[in-house]
Amino acid sequence: MKKIFFLFSLFAFVFPLPAQNISDFFFYLPNDYLSQLNQAQRMELLTNQDKSDSVVINNYGGKARLLTLDNERNYIKIQTSEQGFFEAKKWTLKDSSSLFAMSFWVCSPACDGGISFFKNNYTPLMFDKNQFPSVEISDFFDRDSLAAKEISEADFKNRFDIFFVRFELQPNSCDILVINDNRTYMNQEDYQKLKPFLKGDCLTLIWKEGRFEKGKVYFLEKIK
Repeated sequence: MKKIFFLFSLFAFVFPLPAQNISDFFFYLPNDYLSQLNQAQRMELLTNQDKSDSVVINNYGGKARLLTLDNERNYIKIQTSEQGFFEAKKWTLKDSSSLFAMSFWVCSPACDGGISFFKNNYTPLMFDKNQFPSVEISDFFDRDSLAAKEISEADFKNRFDIFFVRFELQPNSCDILVINDNRTYMNQEDYQKLKPFLKGDCLTLIWKEGRFEKGKVYFLEKIK
């Protein structure tokens, strides 16, 4: 899937230390992956984490803010700009090695982004579809409702000219939420006509024995 970016190159002049916890991962993540914040700015955010409003000016003149840092659960969330967000989380694998995920998205106003995975030495990790399934807009369709109205999945898919999606990591769970934000992008009258044929706008990717599986699709909030 085009929005899942498994990156393959690092800056040649950057030699980060192996990440031990989520603060390490955030601080040493090469600038290639987080160009909004250099290491000095990241350190300032981490150092001021106990302040009520930990804010720095990012590399593009906007404000970046530390929203959540939980080293016990190995989760961090940063607002990188007025419209941009960054999350990272650590999993411990069966062989005691570490897996890190970095999620990022921009909202303008619909939110769209991607996710990348790394080993603890910042080596990008490429999952196959059995480890991290491809997510398509059709995963959110209610096929029974479409069949009842004799609407083909292909025809219904054509009613969406773009697929806005973001991947949300969770501090209290190893699962990942895949959120379809086409509702924000579309005219609300048009969306209401499509809504009866949708199972929801959130798909859970369940962490199970070192890989992710597609789980329940549901609406994050009740649609009036």
